Amino acid sequence: MGASQPRIFVPAVLLTIVAVLFDGLFAFLAFWTIGFPISFGTAIFGYTVYNMFYILPTPPGQVGSNEAIGLLVFTGLLHLPADKVTAMFVFSHPFAALLMTITGMGCLSALGLKLSSAMKVQTEGESAMVVEEKERQERQGLTLKG
Repeated sequence: MGASQPRIFVPAVLLTIVAVLFDGLFAFLAFWTIGFPISFGTAIFGYTVYNMFYILPTPPGQVGSNEAIGLLVFTGLLHLPADKVTAMFVFSHPFAALLMTITGMGCLSALGLKLSSAMKVQTEGESAMVVEEKERQERQGLTLKG
């Protein structure tokens, strides 16, 4: 697949570059928000290394591990002040959750859905699965008895 299909490969590479740039921009602006300006290059490098740690298992919501890995990368590797790095990650974690919530609600709205209707669809799907499982078990039970 890869480079042998440039119509897929080139856009994938370009989207990856855009994603890395936006990740760096997020870190760059988060540091500026807490009053500690850093260079864009430092932000991109630090946040890219930080994201590489996601290959390791993390707790739900990455609570605690985000801050610890951020300290390891930005303080240990890039020698930024620990209090500034901690402040940035304490600020950026809930801010990222807010951005994801707003984006998710916007996507639901663009699809013509509301949160309640999306959750109702999920519940109905789970109910259908339970009914199908009971029917399957009944069929197996009938074949075993017969």
